[in-house]
Formats: sequence, structure tokens, C-alpha cells
Amino acid sequence: PSFPILIFLAFTLRENLNVVTLGAILSMFSWPWGGRQVRSMILSLREREFTYAADFSGMGMLKIVFTEHFPFVFPWVVANFINTILWSIGMEVSLAVFGLSSLEMPTIGTMIYWANQYQALFRGIWWWILTPVIASVFLFVSFFFVSSAISEYLDPRTRLQRISVRG
Repeated sequence: PSFPILIFLAFTLRENLNVVTLGAILSMFSWPWGGRQVRSMILSLREREFTYAADFSGMGMLKIVFTEHFPFVFPWVVANFINTILWSIGMEVSLAVFGLSSLEMPTIGTMIYWANQYQALFRGIWWWILTPVIASVFLFVSFFFVSSAISEYLDPRTRLQRISVRG
């Protein structure tokens, strides 16, 4: 349950919470998901036949990891990195909307916070809310498309399909 812990930490560190501190806190909560999944990918790749063939042919362990396993793991790592960026942006926006981050920093979340504080919708100033919401939606969608494109381009299985279609 990282969100309640983030709310607690943001509430206690409110005076010292800046972009660097918030980034460090968010990175402490986001690395275990990717680490577990990379570990499980490596453990499943270790049992595949091409790993045994490379090991029996005399390849060193580092060479097996970088030439045989890395092409399978790297696209996922890049996609997961971009998804972690999206998660961090979402957490920052959530904390700022609740007023738990530094309100002097101009971020998407603080724009929404100040629009709510000045009751922009009731006063008829709808673009104060609409602009940061549309910006965050475009940001999320564009990062998702970049993540999907990078993952598809770097994935060895789709790369083999692209080569077979051309030839």
C-alpha cells in the first residue's frame, strides 16, 4: 500500500519536500515491482534450451547474459521504466491535488490544486481545471504510445516477424 505511506511521508516532510526528495521517495516505492519481474524473466530464460546450448558450447556467464538474455529483457525494462515514470507523475499529481506537496512548484498537480482552491468551476473559469487535466491526459497517452512502440521495436520476437515479412 504505497499511496497511504506516500501521503503520510508527504504530510510529515511537507517543509522539506521538493522535486528531488519526492523523486527519491517515489523511487523507493517503485523499484520492487520491476525488480521482481526482471528476476522472474531471467529465471525463466535460464531454463530455456538456447541457454543450455550456449552454456554447453562454452560461452561465459556474462556473455550468455548480455548476448542471449539481454535482448529479451531490455524491451521490457524500457517499457517498465516509462510506466514507472507515468506512475510517478500520477502520484505527484495526486499528492499535489491533496495539497501534500510543495505548492510553490509549478506542476500539473499544483495547477489543479490552486484551481480547486480558487473554486474555478463555480466561478466559471473552467479552463483553469481543463488545461492541466488535458495536459496530464496527453502526457499519459503519449508516454504509453512511446512505451508500446519501444517495446514492440526492441522485442526480439516481433523483430524476427518483421524480418520474415520483408524477406
